[in-house]
Amino acid sequence: MANKDKKLQRLKSSPHGWAHDTLETLVMAFGFEFRGGTNHAYYVDPDDEENFVRVPRHKPVKEYVVRQIVESIEKRIGRRQP
Repeated sequence: MANKDKKLQRLKSSPHGWAHDTLETLVMAFGFEFRGGTNHAYYVDPDDEENFVRVPRHKPVKEYVVRQIVESIEKRIGRRQP
C-alpha cells in the first residue's frame, strides 16, 4: 500500500487535528491541481472540474472539511479505476 493510501486511511479513521500543509500535500499526491487562494487553498480535479477541494490554511482543520476532502479524493479514485 502506498504512503498516500495509508494517509488517506488515517484521515478516514481520525478526521480531527490535521494541519493544512499535510492535507494539501495529500490532495496533490492524488492528482488535484492547485488553482490559488490565500486563506483557503483551492484544488481542482483535472478530469472533473466540479470535483474540487478547499483547504483552509489554519490549524487544525475542522473535521467536516477533512471528511469533504476524503470524499473528493475517493470520487477521483473511483473514476480512475476500471
